[in-house]
Amino acid sequence: MTGETTSTLPTAAAPGRAGPISPRPLPPTGEALVTELKAEVELRAAAVLELGRGSEEAAAVLRQVGELNTVVRRPPAAIQQAMEACRDPDTSLERIVNTFRRDPALAQSLLRHANAPFYSRGGASCGSLIEAAQRVGLAGLSSVLMSSLMESLLSQPGGSLGRLVQQVWTHSVRTAPIARKLAGVASLGPERVFTLGLLHDFGKLLILDRFATYRAQGGRSLAPDEFLTISLKALHGPLGGLAALTWSLDVEASAAIATHDRGPLRYEGNLLSEVLCIAEWADLTEIRERGWDYEGFWERAGLTLPIEDCRTALAASD
Repeated sequence: MTGETTSTLPTAAAPGRAGPISPRPLPPTGEALVTELKAEVELRAAAVLELGRGSEEAAAVLRQVGELNTVVRRPPAAIQQAMEACRDPDTSLERIVNTFRRDPALAQSLLRHANAPFYSRGGASCGSLIEAAQRVGLAGLSSVLMSSLMESLLSQPGGSLGRLVQQVWTHSVRTAPIARKLAGVASLGPERVFTLGLLHDFGKLLILDRFATYRAQGGRSLAPDEFLTISLKALHGPLGGLAALTWSLDVEASAAIATHDRGPLRYEGNLLSEVLCIAEWADLTEIRERGWDYEGFWERAGLTLPIEDCRTALAASD
């Protein structure tokens, strides 16, 4: 449930969306994308609420959708300082590394990332932070920060919701390196694609956090979580895109997160969205031992990347 990619949302969750999907031009600015994604969330939330009519949980959780649109918990201070340093074109590598040194968890994450097979290629491991930073580059440092950010913002609700949170996170961790394999097919930066693979389902974590808060306050849930399932499927894309914009990701990347489900909202020429969609599908196909129906999936998801090149990239060893 938590990682499903589908070419369309449930009919009731996308009113007025029947028929062929016409991609829109990519909004030129972050402000324009925020406006479009907020409208998309409102449209989908209204349809989901209609499905959950009479449900106390449906009404309570979806009343907070407006807050989800605009309020994402701020990163921990160490991560925020490191992100600001990475975005400053005048910042030296030494200064960036110093922000990592101030937080043991960040330092360990950087060393682990630099010694991963993608970078080490069987060579000697690196033990110093400056060497690790030189090995991964600025894009790699950003990947480390986004991964640490995701982990820091994970809710720990326990019970069935806690298991779902863990499923979303482990699926994202598996999807990121798959997406990186596809970067060359789309002529995209591998670390950028890796980072977005980690972030692509963050909207689901936002939704699960709201459900956890509601239930922790004594709210009654639906059985067997039918409303939760529909909410995750319908809302996570645009909510994740809005979260990405609050972290100052660019328009193309945020739009890719918002539309990786290849639902009724798509943007013309956004190959990042296609890469995320294919990577997610590949992970779920492998985990669930489904048949590899490339042609059928390409048609359902409206993909333009060359099938054979993607097939070859996915088959490559890590």
